[in-house]
Amino acid sequence: MLAALGFVVAWFIGGVLGADLLAKLWPGPPVRESGSGNPGASNALRVRGKLFALLVLLWDAAKAVLVLLVLAPLVQKQGGSMSPESYSALLGLAAVAGHIWPPLSGFKGGKGVATALGVIAVLLPALLPWVLGVWLIVFLTTGYSGLASALAALVLPLWAISTGDVESGKALMAFCMMLTALVLGAHRQNLQRLVRGEENQFVFPWQKSTDEK
Repeated sequence: MLAALGFVVAWFIGGVLGADLLAKLWPGPPVRESGSGNPGASNALRVRGKLFALLVLLWDAAKAVLVLLVLAPLVQKQGGSMSPESYSALLGLAAVAGHIWPPLSGFKGGKGVATALGVIAVLLPALLPWVLGVWLIVFLTTGYSGLASALAALVLPLWAISTGDVESGKALMAFCMMLTALVLGAHRQNLQRLVRGEENQFVFPWQKSTDEK
């Protein structure tokens, strides 16, 4: 019963979106009504600028850290029967799901990337540089945040395969596959728009210089 309550709390914590929270404290153009309409760091950058986007990113990642480093141990100390590793993994997934389907925002949330990064930073820190590296390379070369996020998500199962850990390999693969599925599912419309040539694209200063030439 307590374990189930932990999932609900993790889902609600994940559902507190940084863009919505900061919008109440920092008046300005509404992120949900401008740009792509997505309440995430990428659209916050497009609509409100670098500092606002950075704060959104930090909060959306930090709430996953809060769930894993505070909520998970608290529930485990109260006699949870599941192993700490498995329970933390499931709570992390619940936090990401909460960001994508926030219960207090009509189940209309963000893409879950920053929250997933927070989960990875705590549970699989060795994987974090690979995920961030792929995201940055794709984003800076194409300008498509959705494509960068989708390809970065695919790093998870590939990394799980490469570990070669037979004992924990199945559990690790299952966790990575579920986290990847959440992120890819949240980006399905981005990928569909990309195929149609309608996806929002960032244009960087060096790209403008190239175009002018």
